[in-house]
Amino acid sequence: MTRRAYAIIVLAAAACEPGLSGQPPTEISVEDPGPSHGASPNTDLHNLWDPPSPTPVDPWTEPPVEDGQGPFLTRQLLVQIGEGVDLGDLAVRHGIRATVAPGPRGIGAVEVPVDDDPQALIAELQSDSDVQYCGRMGLIVGSADGWAVEHQWHHDETRRPEELPRGLDAFTVAVLDTGVAYEDYVDEDGQAYVLAPSLASTTFVAPWDFVNGDAHPNDDHQHGTHLTSLIASDGDVVGVAPGVKIMPVKVLDHRKRGTELALIRGVDHAVDNGAHVINLSLSFPPGYVPSPLLQRALQDASQAGVVLVGAAGNGSVNEVTWPAASPHVIAVGATDPQGDRAPYSNWSTQLDLLAPGGDLTSDHDNNGFPDGILAETVALGDPTRTGLWFVEGTSQATALVSGVAALRLAVDPDPRAVVGVLQKESSGGFHPERG
Repeated sequence: MTRRAYAIIVLAAAACEPGLSGQPPTEISVEDPGPSHGASPNTDLHNLWDPPSPTPVDPWTEPPVEDGQGPFLTRQLLVQIGEGVDLGDLAVRHGIRATVAPGPRGIGAVEVPVDDDPQALIAELQSDSDVQYCGRMGLIVGSADGWAVEHQWHHDETRRPEELPRGLDAFTVAVLDTGVAYEDYVDEDGQAYVLAPSLASTTFVAPWDFVNGDAHPNDDHQHGTHLTSLIASDGDVVGVAPGVKIMPVKVLDHRKRGTELALIRGVDHAVDNGAHVINLSLSFPPGYVPSPLLQRALQDASQAGVVLVGAAGNGSVNEVTWPAASPHVIAVGATDPQGDRAPYSNWSTQLDLLAPGGDLTSDHDNNGFPDGILAETVALGDPTRTGLWFVEGTSQATALVSGVAALRLAVDPDPRAVVGVLQKESSGGFHPERG
């Protein structure tokens, strides 16, 4: 997912990857089969375990943006230009077209003409004194895959305190993902979005959508809201750190896919707007080599005192994927309800932590529900309908660690101590095969 086009980031939700869980996330819908906002405490869960309603697009199997070959886009290049240089003029000089205007770092994008060789164009642009960097663009893909609190078994594993630390509302977790169901809103095309009920008391700050270029990063998939619910919900389901502020940053589209450039800008936005923790439940596929531009963005964020938490990936391989593989990111793998590494989770000595990610193929407590991670989100294909879903994946594990990181910062605001404290508090000490 990198070279002269855009690199692909694959988010880690195993439930979203065929062959890992064997089924899509299970929805716990409410009594009314239509649009709903939760269920009553007296609702029988066993009668509510229904699969998600059919949608016109299958986001789990749809091919990646553009051509979908490997971790990079073939017709988009990542370009960094010098100060005072106009990317449009530079593109005209080389007979190409600029597609994304440069941001604060001078990073933008250009299109490779259909009949041109991308590698030859990279070499041509790199020889231009106005160009500081040119390379392939990576593509990002999503990795995941109250009355219902009794089914949130992950709280026991994360050792969430009964009494939350004071001052938690002074801290912000940025969720870089498919967006969040954080507002009631109708866009210019008439598409409606709703606020997830369990997030109604959450304070949202500095929202931004790097996919559509506006200030309304609503969730048109369901991945980002599920993660946010695990961090901050306070309703039918409860997050690890209810009361923490959430910064919704959309870098993935309705198919859980986005560009390396969107990720870089998302990280910069989070840092510039005061995030204390950045949740990166996404990963690049095998073959991706990080651009120096992404590496610098992660390094700058870490040096600014931000805790970055990333998903190790759901490929069940001895490898941690980027951006979790960065030395500036806490790499998180997933465990099942027994505390063992989940069968889909990547592993490696590069892992920093293992956290509950769930296992949709098991029901160890025999309650009639799969052992996934339960949280609220929107329905696939219908962002006006909310419900509770069981999902598995290193994405979910990453969100839980982000929430716990916020709790730790409220106790001790030193970001350098977070990973060491969490490893020390893990049962029996940290080991890449167990939590």
